[in-house]
Amino acid sequence: MNISSYNVTDVGYHYIGLRVLAASPNAPREEQDAAVAKNVAKYASDKALRLMLPEPRSSFSSVGDKVLQELAHLQLAKLARGKGYVLTALGIQAVEALNGRKYDTLRRLMTKAHLEAYNNLRQVVFHHVHAGPVFSPFVEAARTAEPAYLIGLLRPTFGENSPEVLQSLTDELADESPKKVEDSLRSAIFSHLFPDAKLSVPLFRAMTDRLVSLRLLNVTRDRKWRRPAYLSERAAHDRHGDAAPVAPRNGRRVRQSPRSRRLL
Repeated sequence: MNISSYNVTDVGYHYIGLRVLAASPNAPREEQDAAVAKNVAKYASDKALRLMLPEPRSSFSSVGDKVLQELAHLQLAKLARGKGYVLTALGIQAVEALNGRKYDTLRRLMTKAHLEAYNNLRQVVFHHVHAGPVFSPFVEAARTAEPAYLIGLLRPTFGENSPEVLQSLTDELADESPKKVEDSLRSAIFSHLFPDAKLSVPLFRAMTDRLVSLRLLNVTRDRKWRRPAYLSERAAHDRHGDAAPVAPRNGRRVRQSPRSRRLL
């Protein structure tokens, strides 16, 4: 199975779904959907306020059903006949870890569930572990017509073949906006690195947000190439040593490199 949801970008949504099912195991499905959607909307608004971000525009009305379906995909819940969703034994373990604040145990459980359930997500994670970071270029608006500049953005992925790759995109990039050019370059990169995963640019972005929330990836800005690099914790540590921007552990923040920052 491949992950395909653009809406569930934070594993925190799953934790909300788990707690709703634990609190209302006998409720009808529609009531469970509504409860998850309501709590996700509050969670997203509170998070935006805490991070001083714009208030979410979405009403999250359809998120409840998607979250519960994903819990079923992850083997954390199942749909009871004639009723709503109920927790599985694995789901009960997750709730116990969540309520007991055993966050390391919970993260391992959720990571294992994701890797076992979603083929395309597993390919992305394994690429970071075995091959290193994925470079996703930002395109400056004033430079979309500069071939040498665009070749430079492709070079970290395609190396000496970058001119040929850009040539193959010529018709696609003609008279397009900077955002369209950026998406075309990213799409070419993802197709090259993950030929069997069928990753669109929006899906890769949503998947990356999910992996960041699982503390599997860090997103850093590479100033030389003006692109974000999606690093696994291990790859980040191997690359930056003790100054790697790794996730906090046991409530303590690890020292970060001044040349990079995490984007949450």
